Order: sequence, then structure tokens, then C-alpha cells
Amino acid sequence: MLHLKMMEKSDLFVKLEKKYMDFLRDLSCIVCYINGIHSREGEVHVHHEALSKRFGGDKRATDFQGMPLCVFHHEERHKLGYEKFWIKYANISAPYLIIFTLWKMFFDSCFPKDIDLEQYLTGDGFDAILDMVMNCEAS
Repeated sequence: MLHLKMMEKSDLFVKLEKKYMDFLRDLSCIVCYINGIHSREGEVHVHHEALSKRFGGDKRATDFQGMPLCVFHHEERHKLGYEKFWIKYANISAPYLIIFTLWKMFFDSCFPKDIDLEQYLTGDGFDAILDMVMNCEAS
């Protein structure tokens, strides 16, 4: 039984997105990293890749479709467009793998390694999961 009201769920999602954005801003540019540059120099922007639009959807990208890009790569991504940019630096499917990997890194940092998620997905346990995520110090 969930104890979250609709308004609280919306508020929770906004807070979770903010936490995720903070996590992304603490990372290095993913394209620099892919290309062997592993330093954390310069400003990092969070680029939102609207993945659903690639399949004819009209959904705006959420913060959970964000990835860290340096200023140079962020501007270049907008200049070249999706296909040209990703073919130049990786491959056409790279954003999916990048975004899913970032999700895993973020959520793995929020839970103890020995957690039994199945027990939390029933009854009041869902609220405990949300508490863990909202109180995690992802880095």
C-alpha cells in the first residue's frame, strides 16, 4: 500500500531529477571520456537527448535523459545533430547505452550492495526505497 499522494509523487520526481542532475554535473564530459580524455577540466553541461523523438514520439527529454558534455561537445552536438554527432564519436546507439549506464551508476550509489529489492517492492517497502534514493549521496 503506497502512502504517497499524487502531489507528493510529482514533488518527489522533481526532487529526484534535481538529485540526478547534480550527480551528472559532478561527472566529466562523456564524449571526452569515450575518446580517452579522462580529466575533469572546464565546465560541464547536461545535454538532454530526446530519445523518444527518434521513434516518432513527441515526448520532451526528461532530466533522466541527460548526459554530461563539456561546452565544446555540447555546442557541437547541437550544431551537428543527433546522427552526425554520434556517428563521429561513437555510434548511433551510444546515447542509449550511456544513459542507461548513468542510471545504473546513480541508483547503485543509493542502495546498499546487499539490498533485497524484491522485499521492498511490496507493501510499505516502496516508501523505504524512495527514502533511500532521496537520501543518497550519489557521486
